[in-house]
Amino acid sequence: MYFCTSCGMEQKNPTKFCRNCGERGIDSRILTSLKIEADQVNLKKGGNEATNESMNTLDAIEKFRREADELARRKNQQN
Repeated sequence: MYFCTSCGMEQKNPTKFCRNCGERGIDSRILTSLKIEADQVNLKKGGNEATNESMNTLDAIEKFRREADELARRKNQQN
């Protein structure tokens, strides 16, 4: 589940514009790139440093996305 980082409304597709406030969503190229990187990490599943680094990066991105969604949700509740 995704939320608009501007108004906090739930978004079905994070690459589109928010139907509530018109805020632009995440660039589809970035989303595709992240999905490809995640697939590559899952294929390797090794203990090498590069894989661990990629996984740490993806974990950090996911944590940031969750925090942004939570902040947007709180902002929406305040309005």
